[in-house]
Amino acid sequence: MAAQCGSLNGSKLNFIIMKRVIFALFTIVMGFGIATASAQTSEEIFGIRLDTLQKPAGKVLGILQELKKTEDFRKAAEATVALHEEGDVNATYALGVWHEVGVGVQRDVPKAMTFYKAAADKGHAASMNNYGFALATAQNDPEKIKEGVALVRKAMDAGNEVAVRNYAVFLLNGIGMDKADPDAAKAVLEGAIKKGDGEAALTLSSLYAQENGIGPDQDKMVENLQKAAELGSVGGQQALGQLYLGGTTGLEKDPAKALDLLGKSSEGGSAVAKNLLATMYDQGVGVEVDKAKALELYLAAADQGNSLAQNHLGNIYQNGTGVAQDLAKALRYFRAAAGQGLTPALYNVGVYYEQGRSVDKDPEKAFQSFLLAGSRGLALAQAKVGAYYLNGLGTLRDAVAARAWFDLAAKQGFVPAQTQLGLLYEQGVGVERNVRTAAQLFSLAADKGDVGASMKLADYYFNGVGVEVDKVRAYVLAGKVAEASEQAAALQARIKEQLTPDQIAAGDKSLAEIKTAGTEAAAE
Repeated sequence: MAAQCGSLNGSKLNFIIMKRVIFALFTIVMGFGIATASAQTSEEIFGIRLDTLQKPAGKVLGILQELKKTEDFRKAAEATVALHEEGDVNATYALGVWHEVGVGVQRDVPKAMTFYKAAADKGHAASMNNYGFALATAQNDPEKIKEGVALVRKAMDAGNEVAVRNYAVFLLNGIGMDKADPDAAKAVLEGAIKKGDGEAALTLSSLYAQENGIGPDQDKMVENLQKAAELGSVGGQQALGQLYLGGTTGLEKDPAKALDLLGKSSEGGSAVAKNLLATMYDQGVGVEVDKAKALELYLAAADQGNSLAQNHLGNIYQNGTGVAQDLAKALRYFRAAAGQGLTPALYNVGVYYEQGRSVDKDPEKAFQSFLLAGSRGLALAQAKVGAYYLNGLGTLRDAVAARAWFDLAAKQGFVPAQTQLGLLYEQGVGVERNVRTAAQLFSLAADKGDVGASMKLADYYFNGVGVEVDKVRAYVLAGKVAEASEQAAALQARIKEQLTPDQIAAGDKSLAEIKTAGTEAAAE
């Protein structure tokens, strides 16, 4: 279940789609915080990219390689601390990284900054970038900001690729400087691209997607994205593959190219690419359907924390698609995705607590999950919250709050919410009674085939409630849903008894036209 939104068309929509793909990668390619080198060139061991180590790196490199084999982090940490105390700058830097991200140790950002500063004072480029970036972005002191920017510049001059991208962003936004300088920012990135930095190309692509003195420029955005992919940027390969998968202005839909690019990005470690590849194998897009391969990729992406893959696995285990049905495992995956704030997963967790699937029924937990999903705009969840408030399930009964939540869902076009909101206006529950508003809401839902709303509106037109009397229209409304409901068929029969032969003929003609239009629409 996905939230619905309005739509645009033409090249403007295509450009917006492309920008969204790039923006999804923007914070990644900036490399803020941890000094990650170009994804296309460096091996990473427990958060440490090997080409961020200052040469000679033999001792720390040996510890990391042993750690990779044994995964004995305690032993590695003890050895690294000992080297740090001996003055080994790479050991000091490694301790900074581990404390910043909580790898093998409890996350402690202030302690990480202490390690970074100590290494930066000894000229360690990656540490200068990390500590400088922290000063430049977490201070209100102009002098500290300038000090941080200067450290990042120094790291850039020492060859740290992430510092290049960070410094370009400082230039673009005038951070720690007298004024913003977009041209200088672009020049810094272009210089890095000439040296083969694919992440710089991805960063520049993202900047061309914005109004910032560099962009927006769709052609330049695509051109630099292609450069990023060619230079081996995992994020660039993923973004370009995603665009080829959907197709957009300047890039025709090409599943074969998408498969190739996403495959490279997946091999480079992109969880997003793995999830997209899984979908391609799952649905047979650009490749033969291979459910086993799709499952393998979904599992790999989920293990890396991709929330979309986790939610999809929840559905797979819930429905027993290619696997044995396992509701407990489904719930674990839904919870994992919900823990990252994925809206559909939050709703799914709510359903499990509501219905008691593999857990005891718990209306309060269900309500909380629906509330979180509804707060993020999911109409289905908003309607659930409205129902829980209306009936006092998992929370105190509150008709006014119920009406407000049903209204949110109804405004998104969620048909059951439109019908329920109409009933509240009809009955004056949580809102002043207003049958005209009720009729309008029933009309919206009836236009989309809702049986209850169609019957209500038929009754309104027959009796002149909130609308002018129109018995033929009442007959047609009931007739539209008569095949789906015995009650509607009975209502149509009762209305027919009150009509003249001419009125019945007119109603039957309208119903025939509606049926023909529906058949043609289905054929399309």
